[in-house]
Amino acid sequence: IRRFKPDVLIGDGHYLTSLLGKKYGLKVLQISRLPEFAPAPEFFWWKSSDTRLVSPNSLGPFRRLLEELRISDMHKPEDLLRGDAYLIPANEVIEPVDTVENEVFFTGPLNPIDMNPTHGDAIFPNTKIPKVFVSLGSNLPASHEKMFYSIITEAFRGRQYELIVTSRRSRLRRRFNKEAKNITFVNGVSQKQAIRQSDMVIYSGSYSTTMRALLESRPALVIPTHSAHEGYGRRLERLGVGKTLLPHERQLRKLVFQWPYGTYQMLGGFDLALRAEDVLNESEQLLSRFDSDRAASLADSLK
Repeated sequence: IRRFKPDVLIGDGHYLTSLLGKKYGLKVLQISRLPEFAPAPEFFWWKSSDTRLVSPNSLGPFRRLLEELRISDMHKPEDLLRGDAYLIPANEVIEPVDTVENEVFFTGPLNPIDMNPTHGDAIFPNTKIPKVFVSLGSNLPASHEKMFYSIITEAFRGRQYELIVTSRRSRLRRRFNKEAKNITFVNGVSQKQAIRQSDMVIYSGSYSTTMRALLESRPALVIPTHSAHEGYGRRLERLGVGKTLLPHERQLRKLVFQWPYGTYQMLGGFDLALRAEDVLNESEQLLSRFDSDRAASLADSLK
């Protein structure tokens, strides 16, 4: 900051951006979404029950700096994500943040948008049966990734579907490519082209894949591995273009953690409670009930 001398700081969920803005007297533009939208965050907007977990003292690491800067109006973790204005990489339907008191700009997704899309090179076999793109394991430990792929393989093996599944682990690709002729495991493909050429997407709930599925008007089955991704799945459900299938719903346990600033709790699952028949049933229902006109309208609203 001292060398470049910016006129504005742009942050994307980094706790120090707002503090640096205050220290150097700079305006701050925060790239934000509903869960972490500082003026009115809704971390678990789809839940009605109170889990009564002990929250971490998230301001603890910043207390000394807050005192040095004489900042007394930050009391909650989301206060560290405040800005003078907010950039929302969606629209007000996808991310319905409260815009009453702040400058909020809806930009649409940060994904590149093709105004004249093409299909590019063929990724799926040239068949007329439904094509499914699967992207689940990039943030999973190998043991969980293996379990996910076993369930996907069991669900679709020998059925009238063609699947492309991405995996970065060569050992898992070699093993599962021997399991079913209609399921191909690959190291990586163009996500844009794979979703465009598919009839449905099964993924873990990441922001970029959510936006790509919306832009391409594809039904999405979200199998989230943490709560932020579950939020995107729940949003697709509310929009009528997706479904969320929790892998740990019946196995969550309250966990206690210690760190230099005290004790806090989280809910965690260690054993998959996901069944192949549920994956298949949800997929078939999504495809049979998918409202393509609704999906096309949502895609147009994002462009």
